[in-house]
Amino acid sequence: MLCLFLASCAPTIRSFEHLPNPQLRQAQPFPASVAILPWDDKRQRIEDNAIEALIPLVPYAVHEFQNGPGVDWATMPESRGSAAWYQWQWENPSYVAGAPRGEDQVLSLLQCYLLESNIFQTVTFAGTSPTLPVHFLIRPTLYRWQIRGWQTFYGMSVIGCLPYYLALPMRDDELLVHFSFALTDGTGQHVYILRNYQGAIPQPAYRLYGPRFPGLGYEFEDLLPFVRQSLEDFVRTVQKTLPPPGDTAYWGPPAPAPQP
Repeated sequence: MLCLFLASCAPTIRSFEHLPNPQLRQAQPFPASVAILPWDDKRQRIEDNAIEALIPLVPYAVHEFQNGPGVDWATMPESRGSAAWYQWQWENPSYVAGAPRGEDQVLSLLQCYLLESNIFQTVTFAGTSPTLPVHFLIRPTLYRWQIRGWQTFYGMSVIGCLPYYLALPMRDDELLVHFSFALTDGTGQHVYILRNYQGAIPQPAYRLYGPRFPGLGYEFEDLLPFVRQSLEDFVRTVQKTLPPPGDTAYWGPPAPAPQP
């Protein structure tokens, strides 16, 4: 019972939201505007839920899951406890009603980082084709956002979740993430910066407060350090690559002050 209580109190986080490092902030912004485009989603849907692990005497099975391009959160089945409900929980372990998926939160955080670091005068989101002229575009590409690992029911089929309540692990995963950010000119023709971010982040079977149970998502908790490091690297790369704000040879003369 104590193990069950500790698992129910597991302190997971459901968002990447955080404040950027204040050391990233520069004194004067570049006299330019930037628009962030939507993800260019190049993922392939992968769905292998290791159902063979439920076969009696099978020790474990490997599972993989990844949404395909443009797939949003699925709608939770109303019949709680049904087979469809458990399938949905498996495929959407980090679901929060009304909250964007983790990969979509990355772009919102990118805008926050650019604003808080005072790099550009304006930072906006754009559709696939920006309608307003901007100096720069950021083209994000998503290659992978995948869960892969093993699942065990200890060869006991449907009653195999009982060892969990004895503090025995049931699964061990890793999150495979790969995305890139490209800074281009306002037309998207010339690429100034292209940074790739790729990582395999373990999701261990045990936490300090007990073992993980299928369907209890730790995506945000485990990925947060990787996301923070990636965004900080991109901001610093932009700061090092573009000429100083006072470089009139590159940026042109300052705009005249408005007349009273």
